[in-house]
Amino acid sequence: MASRTLVPLSSPPIRVGEPLPFPIFDAAGRLLLSAGEAANNPRHVERIHEIGMVEAEVAARASAALRAADAPPVDAPPIPEPIAPPRATESARLPECRLTALRMPSGSPVQVSQAGDPPLRLSATLVGVLPRAAVYVGLPAPTDRAPLLARGAPVGYRCVLGTEIVRFDTALLHLDLLPFPVAVLAYPEAISVQRFRRHARAPALLDAVATNYASPDIAAFPCRVVNVSVGGLQLECPTSGMRPGDQVGVDLVLPGPPPRHALKLMGRVRNAVATDDPETQRCGLEFFELDPPQRLLVENFVLRTLSDRPRGPAVD
Repeated sequence: MASRTLVPLSSPPIRVGEPLPFPIFDAAGRLLLSAGEAANNPRHVERIHEIGMVEAEVAARASAALRAADAPPVDAPPIPEPIAPPRATESARLPECRLTALRMPSGSPVQVSQAGDPPLRLSATLVGVLPRAAVYVGLPAPTDRAPLLARGAPVGYRCVLGTEIVRFDTALLHLDLLPFPVAVLAYPEAISVQRFRRHARAPALLDAVATNYASPDIAAFPCRVVNVSVGGLQLECPTSGMRPGDQVGVDLVLPGPPPRHALKLMGRVRNAVATDDPETQRCGLEFFELDPPQRLLVENFVLRTLSDRPRGPAVD
């Protein structure tokens, strides 16, 4: 392995309890703190500022970012035209903004991808953002089925942030394998932010089994899930299957890379509308509180589905 070129830590400052966007070493090259770790003791932070070293490439990017931040703007950007709020079934494109302004929390699930045959798509974790310099992403351990990102090819970045999907294309600057794989991505020149309804809803045609616990015999019957979000789902079922107010459980399997996950999602029927078929109705189901694993699986399914939709160019 090539030796690292280390320089003293100068900027940006390390703060108590804040995850590091890059690893810190001592003068002998020994790892003090990994990317993503946090120093929770003020004395520890003070000592890191005294003896900490970082890779020269990281220090150069940080210095360049600070110089750019301090430089006066050449031309003030035009004020964007007001955007009408989206209707309930539509999304709206927002004006371009700085990635750091979105305040994406460390540890957020993200998706990174590269074109190829077959295309590479990895479920990853945001480690941190170095303003105007780099984005640090924790990757899964490489396997034969899931290799790591390759240099020289553009990298796509996708994540769900509340009721928005953030996307941008960038380049791989560096790949650290120890103590765990971390991709250092170039800070994007432009990002695309798409806002959805309170819970982003993804189309789905999934066979499922619904159980109506409000019926005297707790009837179970086949149904089809039409769309899904972290707040609920819409399904097609027999007209006699359920009515507003019923407590219902839906058993389904979310598609995606293996292993597939079988879920039982509990909720209450909010509405029921007729379809062209007199024996079929569409029902909106509002989930009871999802447990964290269920919520993460549904969020990832929504992210994968909406990210695969065609999109316009990023805003410059």
